Amino acid sequence: MLRRTYRLVLAGALALASVVLAGAVDYPRARAETPEAPMPHVAATGKDKPTVPYWHVWTDEKGVSHQKRCEWSQFKLQSISEPAAPSWLDKLSTPGATVLVVVQPVGWVGEWHENPKPQWIIPLSGRWFVETMDGKRVEMGPGEVSFGGDQNTKPDAQGRKGHRSGTVGNQPSVNLIVQLEKDPFVNQSCGAQDSTTNMKTQLGPVDTYFVTQTSLGTPFQTDAGRIAQKRGGTQAIRSYAELMVSSHIEVNNALEGITKRKAPIPPPTLLRAAYGTIISTLEAEKGPRFDVEYVRGQVAYQKANAALYQHEVDNGTDPDLKAFARQTLPKIQDHLERALELERELKTP
Repeated sequence: MLRRTYRLVLAGALALASVVLAGAVDYPRARAETPEAPMPHVAATGKDKPTVPYWHVWTDEKGVSHQKRCEWSQFKLQSISEPAAPSWLDKLSTPGATVLVVVQPVGWVGEWHENPKPQWIIPLSGRWFVETMDGKRVEMGPGEVSFGGDQNTKPDAQGRKGHRSGTVGNQPSVNLIVQLEKDPFVNQSCGAQDSTTNMKTQLGPVDTYFVTQTSLGTPFQTDAGRIAQKRGGTQAIRSYAELMVSSHIEVNNALEGITKRKAPIPPPTLLRAAYGTIISTLEAEKGPRFDVEYVRGQVAYQKANAALYQHEVDNGTDPDLKAFARQTLPKIQDHLERALELERELKTP
C-alpha cells in the first residue's frame, strides 16, 4: 500500500505543482456589517477640552467578550513638535509604541516642523493638510492615512525644515497617531521600498518547480527518517534513516538561504497534503513490513530526487539554484546507492 502511495505521489507531483503554480484562487470573503462609529465631541473654537469616543472590546473573568463605549478625555493643550502651534493631545503609552489622539482646532496651523518620531497618522474626522519642502501640498480626511518620516531634514534657503500642516474647512481635525521607535522605510519612500522588493529575482518555471519539490521533499525525508530511526528492523536501516534526517536538515537550511533572495512563490498546499498522506501510511506499518515499505519507498524517492536535481542542473536558469543542485546531486546519488543496497539486503535470505 505504501509503495503504491509513494509512486502515485511521485508520478503526480508534476501535475499537482502545475496547478499550484498557476496561481492562488481568490475566494470571496464574508464581510461583517459594522455600526457607524461615534463622532468626536469637539468644540469648534478649540478652547474647551475635547472628548473622543471609541468602542472597547474586552474579556471578563469568565472569558466572555464584551463591548463598551469609552472615550479619550485626558487631553492637554500642547505642541506635538515645536514650533508647531499647540493642539489637544491625549497620550497612551505602552511598551514598544505610543498612541496619540490629536485634536487640531479650526484654523490651526503647525508651521514648519518635523514629525517628532516616525508615525502613522489616521484621520478620524475633519480634514487637514500637509505641505512638504518640495512644494507639494496634500489634503486628507477620514480614511486617508499618512506616514510621518521627515526626521533629520536640512533647512532650505528659507529656513524651512520638515513640513507645514493645518486644518482645512470649518471642522476640527481629529487624528489618531501611532508613533514608532524605528522608521520602517529607512530614509526612502514606500515606492522605493517596493522597488527593492521587486528587484528580487523572479524564478522561471523550471526553477520554481525545483524549489517547490525540494522544499517539500526535505521535511518529508526528515519526518520519514525519524520514524524509521525508531521502527527500523536493522541497524543498517536505522543508520540510513539517521543520515536522511541530518543531511536533509542541512539541505533545507541551504535552500532557505537561497530562496530568501528570490521573489516569493505560491505555497505548494496540494503537494504538502500528498506527502502528509505518505507519512500517515508509513506510521501505520510495523515490523518486517515497515522495513520493506520504507526501503522500497526510499529507492523510488531517491530515483525521482536525483532526476529532479539533474533536471535543474540541465535546464534551470537561476545560477544560485543551479549551483546548489550541482553541489547536492552527488549526495543524492550516494543516498540512492545506499537505498539500493538496503533493498538488496532485504531480498537476501
